[in-house]
Amino acid sequence: MQYTISSFAKMQGLTVDTVRQYEKKKIINPYKDKANNYRYYSNYDVRKVSTCKFYSSLGFSLSQASKMVGDISSHELSSLFDKQACDIEQKLKFESAKLNMLNKYKEYFSFIPDKINNYVLIKLPELIRLPHSENDQLSLDKSITDELKRWVDLLPVTYYTRCVSDKILLNDSESFKFEMSLTTERQSADDFGLKLSKRTIAINPSDYIFTVIIKPDIEPIGHVHFKDAMEYFRKNKLSLSGDSFLIYLASDIINSEKYNYHGVFLPFTNK
Repeated sequence: MQYTISSFAKMQGLTVDTVRQYEKKKIINPYKDKANNYRYYSNYDVRKVSTCKFYSSLGFSLSQASKMVGDISSHELSSLFDKQACDIEQKLKFESAKLNMLNKYKEYFSFIPDKINNYVLIKLPELIRLPHSENDQLSLDKSITDELKRWVDLLPVTYYTRCVSDKILLNDSESFKFEMSLTTERQSADDFGLKLSKRTIAINPSDYIFTVIIKPDIEPIGHVHFKDAMEYFRKNKLSLSGDSFLIYLASDIINSEKYNYHGVFLPFTNK
């Protein structure tokens, strides 16, 4: 059986341009009928394109698929399948981590805006954080650039936090400052092969009080925004047990002014 390019493309569910891409990759090789100068495709071309489409559905590129339908040993083909399976497993793990983070943020968002200054207990596993800047100023330290990029490349498995020491939160007269960090769970760091360094800080599994604070967009974060949380700790006889951290949640326009919502995690013990 012979097929013109238009009929071949239609039967394969492809465009004519895509068929020409298969030709450029030398996956198929139409022959020219000398009687009418038309180019035709054969049943052999049908089989090769169908096989390439199947390989493409498994995530292989067209270039990879073209090699796989060519002269390749079963051992080489098995190696390609093994590598693709590993790559897909890693992608699925990453997608699962993204879904997990989305569900967490959905939970945190449920406190906006009518539940501001509500407090809930949240248990967090061991965390790892990479401090990189003081307050909101970007670090110009070139020695951390490569390490920082590895962490940024794993967003949202890693996420941005502002970390505030308990010493600062418990002393209103102390100048308010925080460390910008990228943070992740220890298990996630292990799962994704995130190499840790002397810069990273490990945070033991802990109980946290979670709440949401609101502040004007242009106003720096300060003691005043933790006033209600600190009062909650005093009333309930709780003690800070380490560094607290904030995550940005959302913004809103209230009376023509922009406000930001931040989720706050305060580690605690009972007095």
